[in-house]
Amino acid sequence: MQRMTLCVLVMALALAGCAAPKGSLGVLTYPHVTAANKVETVLVATTRAKSDNESEFFSRERSQHLNFAEIIVSIPQKHEPGHLEKVSDH
Repeated sequence: MQRMTLCVLVMALALAGCAAPKGSLGVLTYPHVTAANKVETVLVATTRAKSDNESEFFSRERSQHLNFAEIIVSIPQKHEPGHLEKVSDH
């Protein structure tokens, strides 16, 4: 079980380090998210520097220390595992 947890953590860190997630560090509201959607919290730890751009969490630059973020993800009601839905798909 610990090995699986470690693998998931390493994969999450690798993906977070390579991606440029869009969003804001402030409070956001999304009109396409309804109360019926399932909501999951994703915790992120990365060595990427925090972005000065409010539309991005982290920049492409490296940080001297570990940065953390909490991201709330809404899962559509009609989600099928293995498929990635877009807002326009609903």
